[in-house]
Amino acid sequence: GTTAPTSKLDVIGPMVIVNGGDQADALWLGIERSWVFRQQGTGAGTALKLQSVGGGGNKNLIIETAGNVGIGTTTPQARLDVRGDIRLGPSGQFRATAGEENLRIVRGFVNEHGVRITGSGFSTVRNDTGDYTIQFTVPFTAPPIMVCTAERWPGGGPAYALTDDVGPSTAGVKTFIRGVEQHLLINAPFSFIAVGPR
Repeated sequence: GTTAPTSKLDVIGPMVIVNGGDQADALWLGIERSWVFRQQGTGAGTALKLQSVGGGGNKNLIIETAGNVGIGTTTPQARLDVRGDIRLGPSGQFRATAGEENLRIVRGFVNEHGVRITGSGFSTVRNDTGDYTIQFTVPFTAPPIMVCTAERWPGGGPAYALTDDVGPSTAGVKTFIRGVEQHLLINAPFSFIAVGPR
C-alpha cells in the first residue's frame, strides 16, 4: 500500500488475519521479551489476548467480545477486572482503595426540616420533633455502618445525633437529634455517612 516504506514491512491500509482459531497468533512482537496478540476461544465468545511469551506465557491482558476487559486475569467478571494494585494520578501517587468486601458509600447533609441538601442515593423525612428517617434508594445487602453528626440547631445551641437503638437496616435508619443541655428531641440539621456491602 505504499511505494516509500519506512520499515522492513510498512503496510498502508487494513490487514486481515485469516485461518484464525483458538490461540491463533494475530501479531507477534519479537522484541527482547516477546509479546503476541492471540485469539482466545472461538465463535461469539472469541476474545483478544495480549500474552507475554518470553516470560513463561503469562496472560496479561484480555478483551472479550462482550466488552469486558481483564488485566491480570483471562476471565474478567466486570467491564474492567483488575487483579492487582491500581495506581492513579499524574505520577501514580494515588492508590485505589481496596478491601475484602465490595462496599459502597452513601453520604448526605439534611436540614432541620428533613430536606436533603447534599448527597444522593437516599431520601429523608422528619417524622416528629428530632425524629428523622433516612431511606436508601438502593438497599444495602447487609446493614451498613452509620455515623451521624448533628450541627448547631437553629436556636443556637449544640446538639448531637443518635441512630436508632435497633441500628440501621439494609433499607434505612432512624436518627434522633437531641439538645446537649436538656437532652430533649429538637429539630436540627445533621450529616451522615453510611458504608456497607453492595
